Amino acid sequence: MHLRHTKATTLHLSQILLDLDLDIVLVQKPYAKLNIFLGDIILFPFLPDQYTVHHNLNKDHEYDAVVLTKRSG
Repeated sequence: MHLRHTKATTLHLSQILLDLDLDIVLVQKPYAKLNIFLGDIILFPFLPDQYTVHHNLNKDHEYDAVVLTKRSG
């Protein structure tokens, strides 16, 4: 799923994740924010808390692909 780094498409993905109860999702360009106050940490504010975001993004490269995995339990 390619989200074009927009809030709207990332919010739509969040609803799809909750509705379909998906375990693993590959995503290109989700909405991400660089938080300079937390030591240049990349945040994904619109993704559900039930999912872990696996990525290799950093302050120089913050718009790329991520893998979402549903937490068990």
